[in-house]
Order: sequence, then structure tokens, then C-alpha cells
Amino acid sequence: SALGTPLLFYGLEFWEHAPAVAMAAIATTLLFKDTTTEETGGLGFRRLFLAGALFGISVLLRPEAFWFFLALALSSRLLTSPPGWSAIAIAAAGMALPLAPLATYSLVHFGTIAPPHLETQADLLTIGWLNTRAGIITAWFAPDALRATPLWGCALVLTAVSGLAISGRRGPGRFLASVVLLDVALVVITAPNDGGGQWGPRYLLFAFIPASLLLADAVHALNGRSAVAGIAAAVVLFAAGAWIQRSGYRELRGTKIMYGRVLDLVEQEVPPGGYAVTDVWWLDQVTAFATDERTILFAATEDSRRDALRRLHRADV
Repeated sequence: SALGTPLLFYGLEFWEHAPAVAMAAIATTLLFKDTTTEETGGLGFRRLFLAGALFGISVLLRPEAFWFFLALALSSRLLTSPPGWSAIAIAAAGMALPLAPLATYSLVHFGTIAPPHLETQADLLTIGWLNTRAGIITAWFAPDALRATPLWGCALVLTAVSGLAISGRRGPGRFLASVVLLDVALVVITAPNDGGGQWGPRYLLFAFIPASLLLADAVHALNGRSAVAGIAAAVVLFAAGAWIQRSGYRELRGTKIMYGRVLDLVEQEVPPGGYAVTDVWWLDQVTAFATDERTILFAATEDSRRDALRRLHRADV
């Protein structure tokens, strides 16, 4: 079931997403260990604090991990024997530990606890919030035969809704389904953009953890009723997951080829030691290999372009 998620894709990309999700998965296991039965024992302070610290590291890597923690805390009431609010509070205190150094640095150097990048992303929410939500929902969930992302997004939500429908009033299934839906909702209403949705809804990666468990449990239950149906479902899921991963890889490969051509263009048109003025904000990132000998200046408007050229002229460039 995990093959049908974007986790493998982003793991191969060597981005911070996969380690962040891994930290959150381990922390979730520690936080909810022995809490799904009536015979729950006391939760140790050290284990809860460690779970929170791991969540804090996850938040450092990917801020949307905080929404996953919040979804877990709220949904935990659906468990037969949930951890107490005091346990959640200890985990929250542990989360603050790895976040404290960055908050202190930001406070000393920028006068605010929130890092500038986080504040910039938050400011984006004040600009066309509703239109941005519509774009995000379309990118992540609207059916499109040419992109794998909506398949991932739709599968995520449908899995959670199905789990919610077939589960009892309380229990692991309902808990997992609630975590998925809450996390998706919180991310959708707060995401500054679609995160490059053509490669999979990366801001929703945390929700794929409980969704994979729900899907695996559904296949197991189906197999218990009919071995043939269980095998058929497993084959279909495996084939669909492989196709989705292949689609994502092909899109990534095409993008990398395009980036390579952009790099060749910059190396051909801008001599070593030269300058380039562009309105393409990501050009210096894509052509980082060439920027040790070249300077890329970003000019978002015509006025800034003129100003950049005047400054270069005065500097005898």
C-alpha cells in the first residue's frame, strides 16, 4: 500500500520530506504505544518526551508536521483508550526542545520567534486566500489523466472516508481515518501554494502514513473473507502504485532534462565572470552548477531591471 504513495518518489529525490515523515512515524508509534486496548498501562514520561522531540525535529524539517501532530492529538479521542491530555502536553513540551534553538536565533537576529521564511509563507496566506485554495484543491484532487498527483490525492481522501464509514464509533480505524481527514483539511487551508503539485502533494505526505495502514487493513480484511478477492485487490493496488510512481518519475525526468537545457543555455550565453539579469526567480537554483563563475540577478519588474542594468553600468560591467 505504501507503493501507491508519493513517499517513495520523494525519498528518491533526497529532499527533507522522507526523513521528516519517518521521524513523525516513529514519534507516533511512541506516543500511541499500548493505547488501543483497555489494558493500557501508564505512559512513561521519557517516552512521551522523546516522541515530542522527534515531532519537533520533524517540524524543523517540514513545518506541516505540526498539523499532523495536532490531527493526532484531536483524533486520539476516538481511540478506545486514548492517551490523556497530560501525555499530549508532555509530548508538546518535548516538541519545543528541538525548536528552541531556531526560535532563539530568530529572536536574537530578527526580533521575532518565527523564522523569516515562515513569516513570509504566512504572509502569502493574506493574498488571494480563496483563489489559492481553489488552485491547491484543483492541483491535488481534481481528476486529470495527464498527472498522477490527483490520483494520489483522491486515493488519500477516499481511503480515509471509507475507513471512517466501515469503522465503529471508536477504535484504530476511525482514529486513523480522522487523522487523515484532519491533516488534509489543516494543510489545505494553510498551504501557501500547491508545493509543485505535479510531483505529488508533498505537503500531504504525513497523511499517507495512517492512510497506508487503513488500506493495508482493508486488504487484510478482504483477504480474510475471500483469498481470491484479497489477492486481486493486492495485485490491482500494486499495479496502480507502480503506474503512479512511473508517471511521477517520467515527469521528474522531463523536468530534469529541461533544467539541463537551461543550464547549457546559461553557460553558453553568460561568460565566466559575467552577469545575467532575469525575471525567472528559480534560474539561480536550476543553474547552481554555473553560478560559482557567474552572477545571476533577479528583476521581477521592468523598473528593477532598469535599476539593475544602471548599477551594473556604473560598476563598469
